[in-house]
Amino acid sequence: MYVPRKPEHFDRAAELIQAAGLSLARRSVVLDAAFELEMPVTCDVLLGDSLGEMHFYLALADQIVVGGGFVPQGSHNISEPLSQGKPTLVGPNTWTIDFPAIEAIEAGVVRQVSANELADALLDLSGYASADAFLSSMGGSVAKTLDAVSDFLEK
Repeated sequence: MYVPRKPEHFDRAAELIQAAGLSLARRSVVLDAAFELEMPVTCDVLLGDSLGEMHFYLALADQIVVGGGFVPQGSHNISEPLSQGKPTLVGPNTWTIDFPAIEAIEAGVVRQVSANELADALLDLSGYASADAFLSSMGGSVAKTLDAVSDFLEK
């Protein structure tokens, strides 16, 4: 599956997938609004050309490559795949998500790889730590924020 984050990238992604010699099916063509197949599908790549359905795509995946981090623009959100317990890979440029990426990498729930290492990393699903403890340690932001605000207001 390949799921661009911006609608203006859907057609270009389709072109690149086909130029690589891979067949594709667009989610908007082969699945209806209830995610039921509209037609038989055989393809190399399911192109996620829809918005607001990331959890559907993540649930189908065995492993997630979070984009953006393989170019200087910085990485996208790692919280979504981790919330589903998915092994997650990011590129070297995580400056946009340093928190929680640094902590997630240190906890072993996310792997940071270069573009040259990506293919090998995709073949190795071993060695990932469970995301449960990491997610628990990151939880409770509302209570933590209210405590911090309360402490500030008392001063």
